[in-house]
Amino acid sequence: MKYGWMLALVMAPYGALVPQSPGNPNDDSYAGQTGGVYDSAANPAKTMGTVAYNPYAPLPAQPPAPPVSAPMPAPAPAPAR
Repeated sequence: MKYGWMLALVMAPYGALVPQSPGNPNDDSYAGQTGGVYDSAANPAKTMGTVAYNPYAPLPAQPPAPPVSAPMPAPAPAPAR
């Protein structure tokens, strides 16, 4: 079989080809779990403030546009040959 290695590659299970993550090998606590480095009960989340968005609010006033300078004169015609 000339292309037998291709057949073997296709038939190999996907898990054997992709390295797997070890997960949580030290069994450390995750954030928010009791006994973890960051205990959410001891350090609750703080809110800096609230922001409200009103899509129907009027737009803020825009400063006036700068004056448009005078148009440039037309270029000089090409010299005659």
